[in-house]
Amino acid sequence: MERNQQPPFQRFRAPGNLPALSSSLVCLTCKQRPSIMLLLPCSHLAVCDQCARTTETCPRCTRPVMCIIRTFIL
Repeated sequence: MERNQQPPFQRFRAPGNLPALSSSLVCLTCKQRPSIMLLLPCSHLAVCDQCARTTETCPRCTRPVMCIIRTFIL
């Protein structure tokens, strides 16, 4: 039986626009903490864990939030 051969994990260098990326990951509600909560079904990464507790609509697109998933950004 053959094993599924997958390419080895490759490291990559992040693009030089990290300051722009980090500023786009700020909570759209409180504008203080990192937005780590993924809102579904719109899939926007828009709010922090504290603001997610009271979020009923996405602050980016105003769609109703059906589910919230915590993400881990390294």
